[in-house]
Amino acid sequence: MPFHKARPVVPKRQPDKYLYQTDPVSDQLYPVLDATDNVRVIAAYAVATWSVQPTQLGVRLTVDGVLETYIKGNPENNVDYLIEPAMRTLKTYAEVGGRSFALEGRRVKVEARVTGGTVSLLQATVVWAKW
Repeated sequence: MPFHKARPVVPKRQPDKYLYQTDPVSDQLYPVLDATDNVRVIAAYAVATWSVQPTQLGVRLTVDGVLETYIKGNPENNVDYLIEPAMRTLKTYAEVGGRSFALEGRRVKVEARVTGGTVSLLQATVVWAKW
């Protein structure tokens, strides 16, 4: 009887999803990646441009109905913060140290928000693949 090894299914890389929200409302969630089936999130990050420092910058992922929230308290102005799954926080590129991760799910949604402060621009990016 022949032995057949199943080929792994490799997700297909998709164009990055972007959020560019001017004058965001405090505590309002803005969609970066609408709920999508069969997703692998490779990276997600957010940045706020502000004149009065917000108390929090956040990225929220919903993976198969499970909510995961990543927060950076008192974020610096115009600094990219990436999600750090192991610590459930947002960190700078230097703090993450080039480590990669993959969050996968049958249904995934990514949102971003700021809390407090006077923020003129909220940006976020999701690098992702789909199978």
